[in-house]
Amino acid sequence: MKSRNVVPLPNIIAWHYIVSVNCESDINQQIMQKCIIYCLIALFSFCCVKSAAQEQPTAEQRELWSKPDFVQASLIVADPGSAVYSIFGHACFRLVCDHYDLDYCYTYEWVAVPNAMFRFFTGQLKMGMMAIPTSEYLNQYSAQSRGVKEYPLLLTIDAKRHLWQVLDEMVLQGCNMPYDYIKCGCASSCIPIMEQVLRKDTLCYPLSSGEEPTRRETLYAFACEAHPWQLFFINVVAGTEIDKHLSGKRNIILPTQLVDFWQQTTVDGQPMLGSQPHELLPSAPTDGRKIFTPLMAAIILLIVSLMSWWLNIPWWQYVMLGLAIVIGVVEVYLVCFTSLPCTQWNWLIVPFNILPAFLWRWRKYWAVPYAVVILLWVIVMAAIPHRMTDPACLILALAWAIVLLQDKVKKHIH
Repeated sequence: MKSRNVVPLPNIIAWHYIVSVNCESDINQQIMQKCIIYCLIALFSFCCVKSAAQEQPTAEQRELWSKPDFVQASLIVADPGSAVYSIFGHACFRLVCDHYDLDYCYTYEWVAVPNAMFRFFTGQLKMGMMAIPTSEYLNQYSAQSRGVKEYPLLLTIDAKRHLWQVLDEMVLQGCNMPYDYIKCGCASSCIPIMEQVLRKDTLCYPLSSGEEPTRRETLYAFACEAHPWQLFFINVVAGTEIDKHLSGKRNIILPTQLVDFWQQTTVDGQPMLGSQPHELLPSAPTDGRKIFTPLMAAIILLIVSLMSWWLNIPWWQYVMLGLAIVIGVVEVYLVCFTSLPCTQWNWLIVPFNILPAFLWRWRKYWAVPYAVVILLWVIVMAAIPHRMTDPACLILALAWAIVLLQDKVKKHIH
């Protein structure tokens, strides 16, 4: 983490400081100490700048600050990564002032703390706006061979200065927001920021083109080929919150959606976002479609479950029981115990829960009725016109139902 010294910018009250936290790097033990030191530096600097901002600017300064290119603002879009939290790419703001040698990316990030994944699943992971020098921001994406594009924001100088002020004030608020990867993702969070900067009566959004896909369907269409296993994880974790039918700006969840939306948005009749991006980092070749996918794995489990009827494999029941319990423990925890966003309800808890673990000894009484319930669940989920879960989950549930029927089928055969 680094701090910086910045001269005051007109109409920007907050001092430009940075607590640069790279959420994808290893966490050292001195993070909290450095955070305290930089917060004290920022507080002292803010007091100094506040007094300096009260001084009346000269005529030359007013002329300089009113030039259209005094502040340059743009939307930065990074290519998808391989980690589960980066497979959809990333979007952030970039603000540049060449006169004062300022060049920073303002980005929503989670707080890099020990056991971040544990805090994520307990709903305790925090996020907030951070200011990162553009050179450092690009270095982390260059190390991952991820491309980065820049789309200019076609705003007035007053709007760009106001945007900088708003972002600085958000940085000063710290990382106090729950990490909500659906409702407060990088793309969806950019829209309310711009609405805070611009008057809503000057904004003209594009009209919705009828019924739009749900956010689950949007995520699946975007990443099903390149990142099937990460997407399977998201489908297991995310509940019915992402199955709601939204439209317009409320349905935006991907950076690519944000670009398309803003390129069709006008401010006082003028385009808000440039159509020609500037390539900051070249895009690396993609690996293309994965050979072994969750759907393929689920089909293999289904075939083995069917073969176990004729080959009489008694231990296969316990393999599928263990798999169902593992998924069930995750679903019960997410639905009933955690405060993680978008986990209030998940239909996967119907075929996968922890009850079979406690009632397995008496399965001759409930296995067949429960298998029928699972089969009906699979039929309903497959018949619904909008995707409600990953196809691999449907095949897994079907294999689990077949295993539950194994004892009954063997008795009938014999």
